[in-house]
Amino acid sequence: MVPSLEMSFPILERLQDSFDPMSEADVRLLEKRLGIAFPHDYIDFLLQYNAPYAQHPIEFRVRSPGPFVTFGNLVQCLGIVKDWPECEAGWNIETGVETFEDRIPTGLIPVADSGSDPICIAVTLENYGKIYLWDSVDEGADDNTYLVADSFTEFLGCLTPGDESYEYVEELPIFQAVERGQLGHVEAYLADGGKVDCRNQQGETLLMCAARTAWPKIVRLLLARGADANTRDANDCTPVYHAAMGQSNDSLKLLFAAGADTHYCDERGRTLIKLAEDRAYYRIARLLEKYSQWQ
Repeated sequence: MVPSLEMSFPILERLQDSFDPMSEADVRLLEKRLGIAFPHDYIDFLLQYNAPYAQHPIEFRVRSPGPFVTFGNLVQCLGIVKDWPECEAGWNIETGVETFEDRIPTGLIPVADSGSDPICIAVTLENYGKIYLWDSVDEGADDNTYLVADSFTEFLGCLTPGDESYEYVEELPIFQAVERGQLGHVEAYLADGGKVDCRNQQGETLLMCAARTAWPKIVRLLLARGADANTRDANDCTPVYHAAMGQSNDSLKLLFAAGADTHYCDERGRTLIKLAEDRAYYRIARLLEKYSQWQ
C-alpha cells in the first residue's frame, strides 16, 4: 500500500484521478522500455496518481530563473495510459519522450506538462532525480533548461495554488466557500445547522456546485451528510452532469458510488457521453462509458 502523498502535500487534492491505477509491474516494464530507472519518490507518485490533470491552477517557482522564466504551471502529470486511441490518450510518459527526443538534453525524461513546456526528471547519475523545466520558447539555446527542485519530493513541496479568483461567480457565502474549495468552511456551515440541500439562484445545490468546480473532498462530505445525488437544478441538470462538464473524474466516481444515475440526456436527447465527446472530454467520456455498463 502506497502511503498517501496528499497527507503530506495538500496541494495534490487539485489533481483529478483519471486513469486506471498503475502497478509496480507497469512501472518496471516502462523503465525497461525506456532503459532507465526512476527515483523511488517518483515511483510512489506514479503508483498513486498515474496521469492526472490539475483541475485548479498550480504554480511553482524556478530555482534558477532566466530573464523571462521565473515560474511554471503544473497542468498535467504524465503516466501510463493503456488501451486508448492515440488521438484520445493525450500525453503519457512514452509519448512525451518521443515528442521531445533530440530536443531536450540527454538524460531528461518528461514527467509533466507546464502548458507547452515539459517538466522533466533527470535519470543520469550526475543529476539523478532533479526536476527541470524546459522552455520551448528558447528552443536551441544553451540555457533554456531551468532547475526547479533537487528531487520529486521537493518539487511536490514547491507546488502552490495559482490565482483563480476570476472564476468565482457565486453570490451566497456558502456557495463561494464551495467554489474556493474551502472544506473547513463547509464543515462549519453544516455543523451550525446549515442545510445540505440549500440552493443558489440557478437552483443548484451545494453538491452540484462542488461537482461543477471539481472539489471531490467537498462532494464526499456533502454526500455523507445526506445530499441527494440525483436531484436536478432549474435547468434539469443533475450533479453527475455538473461533475462531467466540470471534468471532475473523482467527483463522478463518488456520485456513482452514492447511487447517481448515469442515464442523463439533455433537451436535445444527447447523453452525457455524447456531451463529453463533443467537448473533447475523452477521459470523462471513457469513465461514463465504464459506469454506464454497470447500470
